[in-house]
Amino acid sequence: MSDGPVDTPATVPGDHVSPPAPRGKALVWDLPVRVMHWSLVLAVCGSWATQELEGDWFRYHVWCGYAVLLLVTTRLLWGFVGTRHARFASFVRGPRAIIGYLRGGVHYAGHNPLGALMVVALLLMLAPLPPTRRIRLPAILVASLLSTSTPSPD
Repeated sequence: MSDGPVDTPATVPGDHVSPPAPRGKALVWDLPVRVMHWSLVLAVCGSWATQELEGDWFRYHVWCGYAVLLLVTTRLLWGFVGTRHARFASFVRGPRAIIGYLRGGVHYAGHNPLGALMVVALLLMLAPLPPTRRIRLPAILVASLLSTSTPSPD
């Protein structure tokens, strides 16, 4: 983790540090990160919207869950091997940086230290949801099969 502001960027071996771009002119995130972020928004919203719908809609809920799992996994991997600003090492910072940010006066390219905490919290929250819901599905099916009433021979 790096505690430095944007003026002293953390470098990762093999990266070349370029001079800082003028404020408001730098593109921070690459295309894969942008596509993953907006696809994740769509997948989470789609999963939420189809959670209680009956009929054929449930299969869309399941596919949205698969998409969330794939996107979170891909983003976690890209956070270690992706481009400079996509790597967690470039924006996840330690307590000193968080305290310094809260005191004000430090500008960061991309996520500030509190934004980085939000990213980590979001990924940690979303990662276990699809697998646990998928594991729960067989229990739901068994319960629905056992609760089906059959006419009694009276």
